[in-house]
Amino acid sequence: MNVAVPLDTLRPAAPILAGLAAFAELSEAEWDALLGQALDPNPFHGRLVLTAHAASGLLPERLRFIAVRGGAGLEALLPYLPGGSLVGWRRAHRVWMPPQFAVDATPLIGSASPEESAEALVEAMARAGTLWRFPFVALDGAAGRALVAACRRRGFATAAVSSFDRAVLARCGGGYEAYARRHLSARRRKGLARQWRRLGETGRIAAASFTEGQGLRDAVEAFLQLEAQGWKGRRGTALASRAANAPVGRALFTAAGAVAGRADVLSLDGRPVAISLALVSAGTAFLLKTAHDERLRAFSPGVLLEDAILRAFLDDGFADRLDSASLPGSLLDELYADRERIADLVVATDGAITAAALAAMAEKERRRQAALDRLKAWYWRAIDFAKR
Repeated sequence: MNVAVPLDTLRPAAPILAGLAAFAELSEAEWDALLGQALDPNPFHGRLVLTAHAASGLLPERLRFIAVRGGAGLEALLPYLPGGSLVGWRRAHRVWMPPQFAVDATPLIGSASPEESAEALVEAMARAGTLWRFPFVALDGAAGRALVAACRRRGFATAAVSSFDRAVLARCGGGYEAYARRHLSARRRKGLARQWRRLGETGRIAAASFTEGQGLRDAVEAFLQLEAQGWKGRRGTALASRAANAPVGRALFTAAGAVAGRADVLSLDGRPVAISLALVSAGTAFLLKTAHDERLRAFSPGVLLEDAILRAFLDDGFADRLDSASLPGSLLDELYADRERIADLVVATDGAITAAALAAMAEKERRRQAALDRLKAWYWRAIDFAKR
């Protein structure tokens, strides 16, 4: 049952805020402060991302929030869609992520009293429903561990529908050249050098980064245009393909504050040929969007831009950590030496659902999802073939 109650209710009776009216109940300063000191500074549950989606009409009216308050103010926050997912053909509450940026569903849990905050969050989850799905949780991160530990203390079962290792990178000393010698194969280093040389033979190349002002705004507009000209535009999945999505992209990637936008641009004779857009939150840069001029695919401008970003990160230190925000099999698996375990986690907040029963539900969901993935792959192959 979902009921709206005053936000200043103290732990452990965390309120469940109903619908978009919840924004009026959440203090902007406390929300930003929670993100800044969260165990996992997940920007996709931060104020900027949610308000940008709300302003464009992209938040479902049935969205709910669990908000944990204590002596330190807002101590945990979890947006979710009631009955928004299936787990083994049973309905489950689904933790919300922005569809265009499905990267991280790890809840915001403050670092001041993480054990108590996580327990209050799990208690509120149990009041709201019996089955939950967290599509992408940083399982080995501090927030993921706190969530699972709180469930274990309550006797609530958890299971992973699937998991994978995402490419990430913590900044290390010595700069780009030392890192490349340690972590990139000789073949990869020679290949990058050859690609830079070949592209340079076609014109004047330059890599630039933008974090504010007109330069950043121009880079975001150039990205929207470049992405729409490529395969995502042809499929209708580019940010600019839907009228409501482009304003969200502009709002996010030109932002400054607790979450800030960043654009990296590779240009050839002054014309952008590859652009990457990122959000930087609490020292982590999430590399969310990339596009390149497909007419130059033989010169691999997208690969070269990722190499330029890696160099800027290691030599200039624009962040403490890079998150590839990717699935397995991306180029960044080769470029980034570190890994973070990401899981599609299900939680049964009902002690009557045993670990074995939840594991069986997770297995059914794996099979259902595999069949759905095969169907989607067939659909997109048919669409691409029809547009040739």
